Amino acid sequence: MEPPDLLQSWTAAAGRLRGAARVAVFCDDDGTLLVAGQGSGEASLPPETARNLKRLSALRRVTLGILSGRPVEELRSLVPVDNAWYSGLYGHEIRNPQGLERRWYTRKEARRIADLAERLGRELSPVAGVRLVGKGGALVVDLGGVADDRLREVQESVLRVWKTVGKGLRLWPGPRQMELLASENRVKGTAVRFILGKIKSGTFPVYFGNDDTDLEAFRALRRSGLRIGVGGVVSPHLDFRLPDPARVGVALGRLADLLET
Repeated sequence: MEPPDLLQSWTAAAGRLRGAARVAVFCDDDGTLLVAGQGSGEASLPPETARNLKRLSALRRVTLGILSGRPVEELRSLVPVDNAWYSGLYGHEIRNPQGLERRWYTRKEARRIADLAERLGRELSPVAGVRLVGKGGALVVDLGGVADDRLREVQESVLRVWKTVGKGLRLWPGPRQMELLASENRVKGTAVRFILGKIKSGTFPVYFGNDDTDLEAFRALRRSGLRIGVGGVVSPHLDFRLPDPARVGVALGRLADLLET
């Protein structure tokens, strides 16, 4: 059964939140908080969303967490919020509100990823539309601009190089984006559990996410909290749904209104 719209069912959602002594609000970035830029433009945070994140982060009973496949440094520049947890590279980097950062990849893995980037840069340079984005503990091979008739050729080249010089690294394949990650199997669900383990027990979690990288987080909270799918993401563990990032901003305002009182 399709989960109901969060804002249209706000009375039911608020009823579950109202009795919580503490609340943790977790948000994915791209497609959840951030609106995609036009063309090659950078994604941006809508002003209403930024304002309501700031309101939530100022509440003593609220823990705010921002999660992403981007590195923490880049994530903080796109979603600048004081007093928030940041999880980057799907949980391979986590920064607490005091600025202490922990990483789950080694220098050796970072060097291997840099070597992969160099090798792929040479092999794929003749192909138009390939973009390589190195992230320290990860490498994104963005194939969004590759012509359809060359897509499979490029994917096979990435696989071949990974098998040749990417020993010990994980490959996260996708039709238009392939990611190479450190060996430890960390996901957004891992990051959510880590953060909840560092704050007061009994905290009621709320998670907003919009794609397959959020599925493990939805699953991690299947016995507690509220899980809100944004856009077309499909999961059997959703409680509510929102159509787009603009409505996420409105929902965060409703949360702030409720928790301020």
